[in-house]
Amino acid sequence: MVEIYDDRVSIVSPGGVPKGITKENFGKRSIARNPIIADLLRRTHYIEKAGTGIGRMRELMEDAGLKEPKFQYDEFFEEVF
Repeated sequence: MVEIYDDRVSIVSPGGVPKGITKENFGKRSIARNPIIADLLRRTHYIEKAGTGIGRMRELMEDAGLKEPKFQYDEFFEEVF
């Protein structure tokens, strides 16, 4: 879910993160929730490369003079492991 406010954009994934993603490797490692769909999207050129979004977002926000994005981890993040 994406919510747009005057001072921020909030992106919420109620399903949690895929197994194998930790707070330490979040944004540095990519694990496809559905590898078959991910492979199809890659082969049809709807995605260039998986696992680059958070790094690109951080870089673009810095280049634009914006604050670094904040990530909030709750009990759902912990339950993945």
